[in-house]
Amino acid sequence: MKQLFILFIGLFTAATAVNAGVITRELPVANAFYNLEVSHEIAVILTESAETTIRIAGEEKDAEAVVIDQAKGKVRLLSKKGSLKNKVTVFIPIHNLRKLTIKGASYVRSNGNIQSEKLLVTVAGEAQVEINNIGNIVFMADEDIDLEFKKWNTRLLGKE
Repeated sequence: MKQLFILFIGLFTAATAVNAGVITRELPVANAFYNLEVSHEIAVILTESAETTIRIAGEEKDAEAVVIDQAKGKVRLLSKKGSLKNKVTVFIPIHNLRKLTIKGASYVRSNGNIQSEKLLVTVAGEAQVEINNIGNIVFMADEDIDLEFKKWNTRLLGKE
């Protein structure tokens, strides 16, 4: 039993040391955006909310490399230094999102259900999308990209 306790403390200490360099950067965003574009292999988590702050979690140098460009109802996420795969996660509150464009090997998922009456999702590259939308979703991709759809969430329809 004593050996197991020592192992637990060792794992807890290692986990704390790994997360020591992680920061959360907060940026205000216009609450009237309806178009979101993600590139440079950034991981994004969407949450239905009227909140107007985007949070970027990652090591300081990586979190600072994320650029948020806002203009005319569109928010673009990109990087000053190229790929941010497995380096940052960006948490974005959305309300009435109408268009989502995902480029490269970026990853976008929803935290719970989002509520977009009609959402157009455009995929370019090896993007991954895992979203639950209450409303219609239309997917578009280049001809050379295969779309793979996985299991439908039947819980919302009462068909469990």
